Amino acid sequence: MTILQNLSQHAQNTPDKIAVRVFGSGLQSYHTLSYEELDQRVRVLAYHLEEMMAPGERAILAYPTGAEFLCAFLACLQAGVIAVPINVPRGDRSDPRFLSVLGDAAPHYILTDTSVAMSVQGQCKTFAPAYAGNYLCTDTVFDFPANDWKSRSIDSQKIAFLQYTSGSTSAPKGVMITHDAVGANIEMMVKSWQTTPDDIIISWLPGFHDMGLIAMLLQALWVGCPIFMMSPKDFIKSPFDWLRLISDHGGTITAAPNFAYKLCSELATPEILQNLDLSRWKLAVNGAEPIDPKTLATFYKTFSSCGLNQEAIAPGYGLAEACVGVSTSQPDRPYEKFEVDAKALEANQILPAQQGQDLKILIGSGVPFLHSRPVIVNPETKEISAPNTIGEIWLHGPHVANGYWQKQDDTQAVFNQHLVNGGDKRAYLRTGDLGFFRKGELFVTGRIKDLIIIRGRNYYPHDIELIFKNLHKAFMHKDTAAFTIDRHGEEKLVVLQAVPPSFDSDKLGPLLVEKFQRELASQYEINAWQVILTADRALHKTTSGKIARQACRQHFLDGCLSIVWQNEAAQIDGVKITIPTLPAGATQIDIMSWLKMLLSSQLGIERIEVNKSLFDLGLDSLKFVQLICEIEQAAGRTIKETDFIKNPTVSGLAQLLHGAPLLSRASAKRELGIEKLHRAKMKLHHRLIQYIRWYGPTWGSRPLLPYDFGSILLNWLVRRKSIQK
Repeated sequence: MTILQNLSQHAQNTPDKIAVRVFGSGLQSYHTLSYEELDQRVRVLAYHLEEMMAPGERAILAYPTGAEFLCAFLACLQAGVIAVPINVPRGDRSDPRFLSVLGDAAPHYILTDTSVAMSVQGQCKTFAPAYAGNYLCTDTVFDFPANDWKSRSIDSQKIAFLQYTSGSTSAPKGVMITHDAVGANIEMMVKSWQTTPDDIIISWLPGFHDMGLIAMLLQALWVGCPIFMMSPKDFIKSPFDWLRLISDHGGTITAAPNFAYKLCSELATPEILQNLDLSRWKLAVNGAEPIDPKTLATFYKTFSSCGLNQEAIAPGYGLAEACVGVSTSQPDRPYEKFEVDAKALEANQILPAQQGQDLKILIGSGVPFLHSRPVIVNPETKEISAPNTIGEIWLHGPHVANGYWQKQDDTQAVFNQHLVNGGDKRAYLRTGDLGFFRKGELFVTGRIKDLIIIRGRNYYPHDIELIFKNLHKAFMHKDTAAFTIDRHGEEKLVVLQAVPPSFDSDKLGPLLVEKFQRELASQYEINAWQVILTADRALHKTTSGKIARQACRQHFLDGCLSIVWQNEAAQIDGVKITIPTLPAGATQIDIMSWLKMLLSSQLGIERIEVNKSLFDLGLDSLKFVQLICEIEQAAGRTIKETDFIKNPTVSGLAQLLHGAPLLSRASAKRELGIEKLHRAKMKLHHRLIQYIRWYGPTWGSRPLLPYDFGSILLNWLVRRKSIQK
């Protein structure tokens, strides 16, 4: 059976049953399609796509969360067109991600809807004029095909869609997913999760990522159960709307990254908890980024009073190269946790922790799905790893993709590997993930590669290092290393740059790091926590002359670097902010001095220049928003976001605060209530740096989620819980 065959069957057998219901902001409105309506809509679009494109041609799908994306995706499958789901591009400035996929996939059309058409048009007209006229707003297409029209027959071994991974923007990788492969993976999940037509799937994950598309949307269509959806943006604005949907509509199956569960736990209040009924929630899959044992325990402790069953919490593992899923904990079975010797773990050995030893808690990702066959392999010898030893996870099964679009060398290196011992002649997928088996359960421990993962988004270190190298001619032929370290349970970016002996680090270091932070925020919407200039030839290399990033990371942690200059690491993470009250009648100069003192003390930055953009302080966007919100509260004034954007400096902010009317205490509490702040600051964030960018469409040890919204917003709002409307 294929997805389309299942949809047709449900349209005939249960035509009036809800297929998909999409809720608007605040859950105040929704749009519903029954299975019959969905099937008809897909036929309409497929008819038009067949007229426009030949089988095997590509179509970019750039849609907001909604039923129209699902209709367009299924219509592509029906018409034999290869769908390429991707996030809606930024219309006002270059979107490297969108443009790189556009160049790699070479689509014949871009499919979108009228709500985001201007962004798509703006991006193409300015940065990809060859595609400026090749787009279609599918929500304007309503002409029904003739009664005798029959859709094309589908070869299930052909490519259904390209799932672009979060590879380097200079070399994007489109995973070729066939109809057979995606059907096999869905069937694996259905059997493992015990999904039935009586289930109700609740999701806020975007359709252009594999977990949102395959594990949520397509699995619902496969079994014929309804799926209720909200947008990622609305989840970020109000996380408990997700739990409200589960509670009010009897949701049984969800999937989300670790940060979502952490966010809900940290923001829970007694008033919220008393109105939730989570007793019907049978499976809460936690995937898409490294899973934190504390998050799992805290989430259950927080919501057990709402009827949440501990067995419903289901860690999982997967990757786009295997469609989406490899393993998850099953319903009615508690997830596995294993306390291991931390020192032995560093040496890739698995030993149970003994009393008095340093230990680390590892979370099992469940038993592999039926017909999904992962093995643990020594990545150097390509032999099966010895027992109690960490190795690379290799994978074989009908859900493994065909390879990367138009990248034969990469496909050969990743999808066509063979074991050197035994008689196993099957081709295996090298996942690049490390792990081991214990009692049949798969444990994922990390990554082989140097891929950088920050709050659910993937970055290639070479891309970040290249920004630094381009800052100054002295860096071009010197070594650079970018990696992350764990700080307070959060991944922080560290960049090391070797400099020649003649380089004036004290004079040029602060200027270049400031420029680097600005470029990093502009291109990738992150900041570096620590930037260090080291002595020439101080960074480790491999025998082949390549930078050894993990060795550099270890030397950083051990304090063994030959440091020439370093910036002051951001002090905001994990520190409670206490803002002094702005005196009544303060002049603009007084306000400016107050702001400089406040920013200097809270950010650990010695000198604050009043006419320099606050973005150049090296903060990512929501940490910046966090400070602005606290400033508003302490000053007792509100600021128009549009006015602030025009001059985001200390002097500009002081001018706005001086001219803003004072609020009464009661009024201030009303104006600065949490929901008000959510709405106002999300608008601000949308203008400052696009509110959400989803890269890394995988789960398990591979991340999926909106870049840094989650944990930063969590920390901010926890501090804001005392403010009530």
